[in-house]
Amino acid sequence: MKKIVGILAAAALAASVFAVDFTAGVQLKGELFSYKGADNSIAAMKIWHENSKDDKPVAFTLSTDRAGATLKFFDQKEVEAKWDGTNKTKVAFDLMQPAAWNIWFKPFDQLQIDLGATSIGLNCETITYYQGAIFAGYHYGWGDSLGDFGYKATFTFDAFKFGAALLPGNNTSWLTKAQTGDPVIGETAFFAEYGADFGTIKFLFDAKDTFKNLKIGAGYNNKFGDISMFFDAGVQMKSNVTGLRADFDIAYAKDAISVQAWAGLFIGNFNSVDSSMTIPVKFKAAYALNGGSLYFKFFDDDLKANNFAATFDLGYAGNVGAMAYDIYGEIKLANNKVDFSIPVSFKASF
Repeated sequence: MKKIVGILAAAALAASVFAVDFTAGVQLKGELFSYKGADNSIAAMKIWHENSKDDKPVAFTLSTDRAGATLKFFDQKEVEAKWDGTNKTKVAFDLMQPAAWNIWFKPFDQLQIDLGATSIGLNCETITYYQGAIFAGYHYGWGDSLGDFGYKATFTFDAFKFGAALLPGNNTSWLTKAQTGDPVIGETAFFAEYGADFGTIKFLFDAKDTFKNLKIGAGYNNKFGDISMFFDAGVQMKSNVTGLRADFDIAYAKDAISVQAWAGLFIGNFNSVDSSMTIPVKFKAAYALNGGSLYFKFFDDDLKANNFAATFDLGYAGNVGAMAYDIYGEIKLANNKVDFSIPVSFKASF
């Protein structure tokens, strides 16, 4: 607790010198009702807190035109081992801890250096972000599988941007060499981007495990009036296994109506294409109303699967002052069983 108070005091002091942005929030999730088709069980009025690494409840941002920093906290459950002299037990407890921190600065206008948590990626769908980027399970950055703790340099010249990153992870070294043995090199990434009237083209090269695990990909995005779209494709090579990952997204928004569809093509191994291929799809349609929006979502993790499995959501997302809420009915079909639930989410932030 003393550390958190010290950080708050330091942030308050910095506010007198720098332009400081402060955001904070509390989120609760729950289920008003649920029915599980596998065992015909029923439950109601469940609730739990949800402040994970992808949803930081507290964030400090300090910035000027040449330098800045970000510190984010999240709520997580820790396990502590306790010893009473006879037995050793584990006790779970909740705490707030720093989740990701970053310092950036510009030695000159065309160069930005990022230290700490960083992000590198191609395009990502915005329906859920889950599986929505071809080289990461979730959206890139702040500790995801592609884009982690390290050093990143980005050069920008008009519409062209390129850079490199050395990403050893937190409290580890990018290069290690024992007295005997070969050097070991951590994650290394190179990226480039060019934007013009025809759209934006992105390129990414990422290597792990001393260049034994490679990811090479390219992406494109553009907007045509009320329609926006992107396309990504890349190969992943690891342990003599080569796979393909590609996705396509198209979105339409005009007045109160918005529609988005995303589809992926993932092949884990070219030597066994049929058994290692999945085709996930996502769809969302929404209609904006005063204070919120009515929406419908459809998800299928693999259209190619022998047994049909999908999720259907129909809900309403709105807000009351500083609190945003989401309530929807959800039907899940899997293994010839039907689950039905009414999830809810509430988040107050400022």
